Amino acid sequence: MFLIGCCLLPVSDALSSETARQCDYFYGKLVNISHQKILFEKDAAVQDISGEEFKGCRIVFNSNMKLMKGSIHLPSFWADEGTELYKQGWRNEHNYTADGPGSGKYAIINNGFICIIDWDQHSWIDDKTGEIMSSELINMEVQCFDKKLSGKEPPKGAANPRR
Repeated sequence: MFLIGCCLLPVSDALSSETARQCDYFYGKLVNISHQKILFEKDAAVQDISGEEFKGCRIVFNSNMKLMKGSIHLPSFWADEGTELYKQGWRNEHNYTADGPGSGKYAIINNGFICIIDWDQHSWIDDKTGEIMSSELINMEVQCFDKKLSGKEPPKGAANPRR
C-alpha cells in the first residue's frame, strides 16, 4: 500500500500544480494594481457556489478607491468572445452567475477547470439624500479548481447579468 501511495503522489502533485497554474493569469492581472493586500494560495480548500469543497487555488485581493486613484481599474474576467481569456479557451458558465448591487459572482470554465470570480464594492442608498453611495473598499476573490461540469447549457433566453 505504501508503494502504491508513493507512486500516486507525483500524479497528485502534478494535478495540484496544474490547478495552481490556472490562478497565475489572474494573479498577474491583479498584482500590479495598487492594493492593501493580495494573497495567492496555490494549494487551498475552495468551494463552488453550492458549497461543495475542492482542492484548488485562491487569490484574495483587497484595495480601496483612494489607493487605486490614477491606477488601473479592476480587470473584468468575463470570457466574452474576442477577449484574451476567450482566446485561451475560457468560456462563461452562466449557471454560476449571481449579480447584485455592489457585488457579483460569476464563473468561467476551460477543459474541466472552473474559476469562480467573486467581487464586491458595497453600495447603499443614503436615507437622508436618496443618493446611491459606494464603499471605498474593493474586494475580489478568485478560486480555481478542477471540476467536471454537467455540460448543461444555460436556460434559453437567459439574460446576461452584466451591465
